[in-house]
Amino acid sequence: MTSSPLVNLSDELRLVIVEIVESEKQCRRDLLNLSSTCRSYRTFLSPNIFTKVTLRNDEESGLAIQVFLCSERSIFVKELHYQGVTVVPADHVSGDIVEVEEQEEQATVLSEPTREVLCDLKRFPNLERLTVEFPWRKGDIDVGFYHFEEVESDVQVLEREEEDTWRALMAKTYAAIGENKDSSTVKSLDLRGLMARVVSSWWTVDFQTFLGSLQDFRLSTVAMDNGAGWCQNTHNGYLDFLFQLGDNLTSHLHAAETLFIAGNNKGPIGCSGMRHALSSLKVKDMPKLRHLHLQYFFLDPPLIEFIESHIETLETIVLDECFGTWDHSYQTLASDGYGWKEFFDGIQAKKPRRLAQFDITWKNIEFPWDKEYRKIDENSDQVRTGKSLLESGRLAFMYAHLDDKYGMLFQDDDANLEQLIGGEDFEAYCRLMVIVKENSAITQSRLES
Repeated sequence: MTSSPLVNLSDELRLVIVEIVESEKQCRRDLLNLSSTCRSYRTFLSPNIFTKVTLRNDEESGLAIQVFLCSERSIFVKELHYQGVTVVPADHVSGDIVEVEEQEEQATVLSEPTREVLCDLKRFPNLERLTVEFPWRKGDIDVGFYHFEEVESDVQVLEREEEDTWRALMAKTYAAIGENKDSSTVKSLDLRGLMARVVSSWWTVDFQTFLGSLQDFRLSTVAMDNGAGWCQNTHNGYLDFLFQLGDNLTSHLHAAETLFIAGNNKGPIGCSGMRHALSSLKVKDMPKLRHLHLQYFFLDPPLIEFIESHIETLETIVLDECFGTWDHSYQTLASDGYGWKEFFDGIQAKKPRRLAQFDITWKNIEFPWDKEYRKIDENSDQVRTGKSLLESGRLAFMYAHLDDKYGMLFQDDDANLEQLIGGEDFEAYCRLMVIVKENSAITQSRLES
């Protein structure tokens, strides 16, 4: 039988093929198909296919991973993606949409084989990152939105974990992770789509010690609403959860050099006031922090103080979909927000010596002429000046507010335009970027020498 031309390709050409395949959205599926063509490609592609493996909380998945750990392919795993899947009972508002008893019978807590994997991560010899996720189905969000309504005391947290399977699963999962005593086991933890409930296992010395050994920490929250417009930031329980993130998680990241935290458009983080929750980052936390990446944050005093206090170590600051607040807006609920000029000037005044990357991005900044319901005179001096400045390359910086009833996030298009024309934000940004670009050039020169 004539062998396939694929088999006779040089390793260099094979690598080119792999790079092309990995650039596509369905790369893993395509890599699996390619590896199925022959034994040669299965061996060649093993490092790519098994760089990330998924572990679920059920017994079948736990046993499968334990078998996998006995194979030579376990050395290729760099990321373990844990998914704690269970059934969420209906909340007190959803009532009898789904029978709680029926759901509880279907629910799965943490199986023993899965627990054994989680509490001994050093069995993955080259593991770099642990991703933890408790994915809710769309139906769970529809009937479970009000699980986050009320603030819980420590005693109530423990009681709920005894009563509710989904809460028990989270507690048992983090308890198992905390059993990893070797600080070199994993250096990156990604808490993906975090549900807004405190977990008692976070309070344990074991888990806090585990956090203290991490170099990279990532946390994102799930965007939720009740289907009728009310966002999760209308719940005091959600706001209290955000406020406690520091004490429960980030204050224990003693070795962290990289921090990523993402709020969401249904419940951004920052500022005090109705529908708001102050950011929980503290001046004394993460003394080794080099890279900071935030999404859906309002600029507020704790955040500003945190950044300024870490200016001697910070090399990178990335802000995606972050907002200033405009004091002149009658719609602003935030009582202690910051404008962008204040933010930029505060960093510049600290004379950052290491900051070599400073990026701010938004999908879209809105102006009054973008709102169809607003009858704007396109020939007014303000509109013509604003559009002309944008065409000339002047940058605008986003201002936003929260709706007092629904908690929805809205841009302050009038503030966006006024600050664009005033130019103070842009001028302060340019002054800061002079320093950043100088630092970047020095860093690049050191790398090249």
